[in-house]
Amino acid sequence: MNVIRLHSPVPRADIADLTSLDRKSVTNLVNELLAEGLVLEAGKRSTGKGRPLTLLEFDRTGHWTLGIALSGNDVVGELVDLYGNCVAMERIAYPLGAARADVLGATREVARRLKTSAGDRLGGTALAVPGILDLNTGVMRHSVNLPSLDGVDLRSELQDTLGSNFAFEESSRAKALAEKWFGLAKCEPDFVCIDVGPGVGAGIVQGRRVFSHGLGYVGEIGHVIIERDGRLCRCGHRGCLEAYVSDEALLRELNGQAPSREEGLEGLDPGNESIQRVLARAGYRLGFALSYLVNIVCPPLIVINGGLMRFREQVLPGIQRGLQEGALPECLERTRVAASPLVHAAALGAAACALSRLFEIEGHLYV
Repeated sequence: MNVIRLHSPVPRADIADLTSLDRKSVTNLVNELLAEGLVLEAGKRSTGKGRPLTLLEFDRTGHWTLGIALSGNDVVGELVDLYGNCVAMERIAYPLGAARADVLGATREVARRLKTSAGDRLGGTALAVPGILDLNTGVMRHSVNLPSLDGVDLRSELQDTLGSNFAFEESSRAKALAEKWFGLAKCEPDFVCIDVGPGVGAGIVQGRRVFSHGLGYVGEIGHVIIERDGRLCRCGHRGCLEAYVSDEALLRELNGQAPSREEGLEGLDPGNESIQRVLARAGYRLGFALSYLVNIVCPPLIVINGGLMRFREQVLPGIQRGLQEGALPECLERTRVAASPLVHAAALGAAACALSRLFEIEGHLYV
């Protein structure tokens, strides 16, 4: 299935070559997928001699998955096909610090709308949330960005809407899944995805597997101290990276610099010199924090996702300066930094989490 996903339209002979399976086995397996309606025959390809080859691809209309992602200020849901293409999207915003009932109500409404759109084509559902999540039970241990969900059993609260078998993932790791399946890291077995938005987190992928040890307490790079005795962070500590480069922190700083008050990063004028200086400082601080990651993990690729990357031309040079100041040159020369092109990556990563139940074999194959 993964060969079909990556190489469509593809003939059976190429599948045999790419999987090292014999052609009879491939024929039998493909016949099963055709019978299940997952795969369609999609025309012919001439070989120049002999019979033309029948091409295979996924049915884009019959099997969809639903990914829903919560953040500090909205819930976004995406229906995707087996290739990860967005079929439908819904978003409901709420204010930072929203009450539990508002967050859960928005989540149920987004799910209701998209499940109505999907009908009987829905093959799986997954939810991505920011914070320390018990992936086995679905209980939110703690969320700096959604404090009203602390202690909430999300599976019990949402199973009537999402179904009893929906999957869970933490938001930063979900964005890493999106990059692994559909983004810049499709061909990179080891990488780190940095999520910069209402909060700041990291999803670490090693050998195509998302690193998830530590009982959920993994990737909290937003709470690395970059300024001793600096700004107060929502976590209670001072000087955290998140207190300087999260959306809320940037808006507070930018509204002291800009000629008019802004309510979101999308309204900023990157040509404004004072805004450019704020964005450059944010890039430097982010890069300096990432230098610790580079020195410890030395990932071949760091993908940065989030609203800050709307201003990549202003931010990326600052990131490089921060990295150069804090990282060992030998480590840094082995690490590439890139801005993600994905939109709504956490919701897409949640959908990928649901897709993994079709494409991945636990303990054997990770795509």
